[in-house]
Amino acid sequence: MIKISHVEYINTLPYKVALEKSDFIRQNSIISKSHPAGCAYDLINGLADIGLVPVGALNLLKDYKIIEGFGLASKQNVKSVLLVSNVSINMISKVFLDYQSKTSNGFVKILAEKFWNHKFDFIESGEGYIDQISGNTAGIVIGDKALLNYSRFPYVYDIAQEWYNFTGLPSVYAVWVTNNKANNNYLRKFVEVLNDGVENVYSIADSYQKDFTHFNLIDYLTNNISYRIGEQENKSLELYLKLLRQI
Repeated sequence: MIKISHVEYINTLPYKVALEKSDFIRQNSIISKSHPAGCAYDLINGLADIGLVPVGALNLLKDYKIIEGFGLASKQNVKSVLLVSNVSINMISKVFLDYQSKTSNGFVKILAEKFWNHKFDFIESGEGYIDQISGNTAGIVIGDKALLNYSRFPYVYDIAQEWYNFTGLPSVYAVWVTNNKANNNYLRKFVEVLNDGVENVYSIADSYQKDFTHFNLIDYLTNNISYRIGEQENKSLELYLKLLRQI
């Protein structure tokens, strides 16, 4: 059985639905669910054979292959990768890192040094850190909790938009990665399942909209999130990894 580690966030809903409804996946796989850092941990420690891995953790993996064509990205505004604060960016002195995502933390560190030209003191975080954001201390907030807290703070910086302003490129947050245990036939079937989810993103979002009364799920999944990783996304990924090594 191939072990799949999958991110349990709203933005992965098309993948989640496609994987769970696939007879092939059910018969040949075991799916575990985690946050982005957890998926990276599973691949790094041999607890999974395939995972949706945050790009900020790729340099920690050994003997892996990116499953080309699919992942998590956004063209400009994403709404779920944020720097939130009670003061404007030039007044921020400390920033809580999001313990669930090395990638988002990396984006903010790059932007701070290369684009905003502003130095922050970064602080490790844990559960409940959002309640500690106050004064000149800001926080990186991702995923479902970003969507829930979007209007809570007077200053919200959408990191995907900031990255686009800096580079003119889309943001890439995660890619599907495999080790050598999944054979070519399995990977071919797996890609077909991913594609099925992406092709049906609108109908999936529409069927789940009633469960998300606090925001427009259809708009979010179809306009803010991108699932196909193409030439521009790969260019952005290479630049992100290059700049991350520099800092």
